[in-house]
Amino acid sequence: MQQFLDRSVLRVVPATPVTAPWGTPPALRTVADLAAAGSASAAVAPAAAMQREVTYNRARPSRLSWWVLCLALVLSLVAWNTGRGALDAAAGAVLFAGFVVMSWGIGTRWAVAGRIPASNMYESLLFLGWAWGCSRWSHPSSSATAS
Repeated sequence: MQQFLDRSVLRVVPATPVTAPWGTPPALRTVADLAAAGSASAAVAPAAAMQREVTYNRARPSRLSWWVLCLALVLSLVAWNTGRGALDAAAGAVLFAGFVVMSWGIGTRWAVAGRIPASNMYESLLFLGWAWGCSRWSHPSSSATAS
């Protein structure tokens, strides 16, 4: 147990000297970095697919969409408290922009992975939230409640 706690048995990636207790992955900023860090299967991947993944990792679309969606929330709260219709319209436009950014990110991740982006809980929840948003936008009357 002590070796687990002092990280002497953990290896994120193989370290340069095999006996080293810890290694960190290199930064993947270019297609060449991705090809050099990957296995043989990654080295034979098409350059366009690797460039798409590098672009996805640089853009960080999920982080960007969360910032845009937080701005939409702030605008919506201010519009709600002040009663200004222009702020409400701006909040709706920013919400739509956040949804577009999230859609681009999910689509790019889907293209990079070659499957629905659900390899971990974070991707699964993003995809679930995105799909729920799609269903609400495509059927807005079904989300209305009777008063």
